[in-house]
Amino acid sequence: MINFRFLSMLLTFCVFSFSSTMAQNCSVSYSITNSWPGGFQAGISITNAGTTAINGWTLQWQFTGNQQVNNLWGGIVSAQGENITVTNANYDGSISAGGTVSGIGFVANSSGANAIPAAFILNGNVCGGANGGRPPSAPTGLTATAGNQQVVLAWTASSGATLYAVKRSTTSGGPFAQVGLPTTTSFTDTGLTNGTTYFYVVSASNSAGGSPNSAQVSATPSTQLANVTITIDPTRAHPISPWIYGMNIFGNIPNPPHFTINRMGGNRWTAYNWETNASNAGSDFGPYSNDNFLSSSSVSGEAVRPTIAADQAAGMATLMTVQLQGLVSADENGNVSAANPPDLKRFKTVVGKKSTVSTAPFTITPLIADANVFMDEFLWAIDQKFSGAGMFAGSTALPTFISLDNEPELWNSTHLEVQGPTRITSERPVSQPGYLWAGALWLPGHL
Repeated sequence: MINFRFLSMLLTFCVFSFSSTMAQNCSVSYSITNSWPGGFQAGISITNAGTTAINGWTLQWQFTGNQQVNNLWGGIVSAQGENITVTNANYDGSISAGGTVSGIGFVANSSGANAIPAAFILNGNVCGGANGGRPPSAPTGLTATAGNQQVVLAWTASSGATLYAVKRSTTSGGPFAQVGLPTTTSFTDTGLTNGTTYFYVVSASNSAGGSPNSAQVSATPSTQLANVTITIDPTRAHPISPWIYGMNIFGNIPNPPHFTINRMGGNRWTAYNWETNASNAGSDFGPYSNDNFLSSSSVSGEAVRPTIAADQAAGMATLMTVQLQGLVSADENGNVSAANPPDLKRFKTVVGKKSTVSTAPFTITPLIADANVFMDEFLWAIDQKFSGAGMFAGSTALPTFISLDNEPELWNSTHLEVQGPTRITSERPVSQPGYLWAGALWLPGHL
């Protein structure tokens, strides 16, 4: 049995330290002085290894994990997140030649790897050297591509580099001000003024120190759009699908244009029960009314069959809806309470594949007193109503297509009565095992 209290004490007093000296006359010591699940405490000291005093300092580093500083002392945090910038407090801004400022520290959250920063930059200079190894060489191949109020920079990686400093000036040759500390070989400088020319250099660094600056490049942001040439080659044309010209509920529109496909879809179809033709209005009216709006017929599937027949007579294909939400109307008795959804006395359960819960064969006159409504049986029944037409097999000039329900991401609003307030994504209805949709739908010739 592990003594967790003893293990906790070991972690508490274990100190990790990092120091880097002196490629640019400075040294930074960084130590993790305490740690616990989800957080840690660190201490920092800065040594001036130069021959003149430092009057005012800014220290920068980059976290590579998910660290977030909560409380810092001995300085002022002026930038947070991945890239940390700390300026001196009013009492420790002066560091004499050879002197050290300590007493800088912070408490931070850390939900991932708590790696020690690879480099520290003091007043624009990388502190490093004593850890062994060599600083990286200056980046090469620097390019600058102007855009609208921005410049995109890219360069070739410097071997051994763990951090890059991007520097900008509006004067050729500088002086340059640091504008970014990326760990990758690209950077986008945003918020620029169109028409102004900007000059850039990039340096590389690691725990051993920093490189010289790269060669300078420049770019001038502009709103001017690039010239685009579009060439049409009629010899490479191919036919497009005839089923892209359609509308919803074609028969309800007076003097409609000639479309090629008619859609039966919308809120009404999410809770449609093909066995009884009952449906729910959702938030459209009622609200949440169970009724016979789609069809008053007691013949199963009659909210669908007449529309397909009319579409066929008009020379149109049909896009019909199958139900994925999981519940369909069990009655036609009016408004359904959404106070504590779903009210299972008012709805039946959708099952994608009948054989998973019943050994009974498909029928066009299903039992309406049971608890389930089967989607594969629904499609089989519609196919039987047009026997020999190959409605779903693609062997007819006017096929019937299947729409997998309607706007699942809005169900917590449009169909609160069955979905409840929890919002889902569109992927869930076709991927969640409880919906039984993967491979469940019956299509003629495609079991």
